[in-house]
Amino acid sequence: MGPKLLILGLLICAHSNTFGQTTEPYIDNLKFVGSVGIGIGQENFVSLPKLSAYASYNFLNNKEGANQELQNCNIYFGLEASMFVFFAGAFSISGTAGLKAGPVTLDCALTRLWLSDSEGDIVGRQTTLNPKIGGMIGPVWIKAGPSFLLTDENVVSETFGNFMRIDNYYINVEVNYFFEF
Repeated sequence: MGPKLLILGLLICAHSNTFGQTTEPYIDNLKFVGSVGIGIGQENFVSLPKLSAYASYNFLNNKEGANQELQNCNIYFGLEASMFVFFAGAFSISGTAGLKAGPVTLDCALTRLWLSDSEGDIVGRQTTLNPKIGGMIGPVWIKAGPSFLLTDENVVSETFGNFMRIDNYYINVEVNYFFEF
């Protein structure tokens, strides 16, 4: 419960400082959302499943005089975890922040990937920065973007060659089912 209260406190403080409001909690503006799906690319090799949980906050929800399109803008912060176990294992965890405006999303994830062999020993680790643009069609959330390696070891390309590579850029693609809880 601690991280939720911290996120709630930071969002309320930012809301009150930005819009000159009192620090009364506007719980209607805060939503907890999640997604489950599949991802492929350098960020986490193949993630099946990819599980995500986010805190989403709308600064302008129910504000009088606010533009209706702007009322559909949300910021979100969250965590993502994924795994793929077949002949070996690929496990990753990410911290994500983004902006949702209507059906369009822009986000960026900082991801740590571990690759293990069939005996369960860790054979490689890598950290990537993964900006993505996405779109929501009903409850389906599709995101894609490049992946930038932040560590010297490139586990995915060293192990699987030019997997999901276009020219000099590695690409990530995700298809998720989005829900509120």
